[in-house]
Amino acid sequence: MNSNAIIEVKRDAYIQAAHDEYMRLTKKTYDELKNYAKSEWGDGVRGDEFVTIEDAVATGQIAADNYLENEAEEAEAKAIAAAASAMGRRGGAAKTPAKAAAAKRRDNVGLAAGRKVLAALTPEQRSENAKKAAAARWAKNKE
Repeated sequence: MNSNAIIEVKRDAYIQAAHDEYMRLTKKTYDELKNYAKSEWGDGVRGDEFVTIEDAVATGQIAADNYLENEAEEAEAKAIAAAASAMGRRGGAAKTPAKAAAAKRRDNVGLAAGRKVLAALTPEQRSENAKKAAAARWAKNKE
């Protein structure tokens, strides 16, 4: 055999090994594989980069395994994106019927009512509130 024929055999061995490994391990359905082409494994492969035919076969299997791993990562990313979308863009919807109903049930005292409450406090109560607020601020700074 001349060297060109040997190179072509190595290239073919690489393509066949990659194809066989991919078809053996893929989780895709028949419909998903309709546009699959075995010949795409040979894109960019000349054949002279392999020392032996066994090297070409092993490299083809590794290429298929890497491709399957990337395929699985892409599928997982799509599933996460779909779940996040269903949740309402990561974290749930800001406005829901339950939140709206709860807001309607809550008393909305407003600023005027708050001022009345503050005016009714004794100096000791205001001092106690100030101490609690300062303690809360210091506790946040220590964390």
